[in-house]
Amino acid sequence: MTTCPHCGQELPETRFGIHLPPVKAKIFDAIERGGAAGIFHDDLFDLALRERDAQQSVLKVHVSQINAKLVGTDYRIRCTGGRNAVYRLVKTKDDIASYRAGLKKRVRHASA
Repeated sequence: MTTCPHCGQELPETRFGIHLPPVKAKIFDAIERGGAAGIFHDDLFDLALRERDAQQSVLKVHVSQINAKLVGTDYRIRCTGGRNAVYRLVKTKDDIASYRAGLKKRVRHASA
């Protein structure tokens, strides 16, 4: 975390060329550290938002806002959804390729 030398306010941090406020940077870093395995929703919430006394839904809002900032990059945060949701940072091209592969598999299965 970087602070202003004059007023002590926390300054935005840069990830993949985008500026993120400290809380969003903390969320982003935790998801990135999760790697291919990702990080469970509850673990991410505990790490980034529990001490702020936030509601669980706030995490989804932060991730959505981070994704909006990532639009000009090759990366997105994806979530598996469901009770044991897992967040992962994925490269967009890889994400599209795996999505298309899954569609082809479903189409072949359905036509058999």
